[in-house]
Amino acid sequence: METRRRRRSPLRQFEIEVAGWLRDSRRRARLFSVVLHPRRGSAFPPHGLVRTKPWQLEGITHADHNVTVAFSSSANDATQKTWFGDFHLLFCATFGEQLRLELIVTNHGTSSFRFEEALHSYFGVGNIEAVRLRGLDGVAYLDKTNAQREKHQHGDVVFSAETDRIYRNTLATVEIEDPAARRRVLIAKEDSRDTVIWNPWPEKAKAMSDLGADEWRKFVCVETCNVGDHALTLAPAQTHTMTALISLGAL
Repeated sequence: METRRRRRSPLRQFEIEVAGWLRDSRRRARLFSVVLHPRRGSAFPPHGLVRTKPWQLEGITHADHNVTVAFSSSANDATQKTWFGDFHLLFCATFGEQLRLELIVTNHGTSSFRFEEALHSYFGVGNIEAVRLRGLDGVAYLDKTNAQREKHQHGDVVFSAETDRIYRNTLATVEIEDPAARRRVLIAKEDSRDTVIWNPWPEKAKAMSDLGADEWRKFVCVETCNVGDHALTLAPAQTHTMTALISLGAL
């Protein structure tokens, strides 16, 4: 796991990247984790205040054959010019038989604040057009490609066009079935009420400076989040933890 400057996009200059977590050559996951903070709105950047803010390494610990890497980011004069929240964020990635990602938000201020949060995770796939997502059958979602209209999922999620959906009121584990890579990826979660599914498809990908010509075929975004009606309010000294648990298996 590392924080690093990406060569192609200044907006992603300080993202936290979890890369190369694998048990063998056929069981690998590459994901990009970005936290969104605070609640979305016209006054804030599209992915919140901390996407372009540096994170500090807090420590690396070992326990029971697992390794945990922790990074932190806090409110400062720059963030408080845009938003008053006196927040402290701790992002922990624990590597073992499964990958555990935790976003811990604490209110260090004297006033309550309301915020949205997401682990903005990109999973590498063999071919997006062959991918199926299981676990969201019957769940209501907002379709951001169709004026935020509410719809209901019927069966597995498949990809044949730009997809940008917020699945609401779901605690379900999502399974990525990836026949081209001959694997399954399971994304379980804790204290998350929403799941976002995204792929830009070729037309939108052309306008994105940090995507190569055919890279849209090679990933699906499955976000563990609390957004919209499920934005959270933290009173002074309160803490909230949201967790994603990722495991891999062969098809």
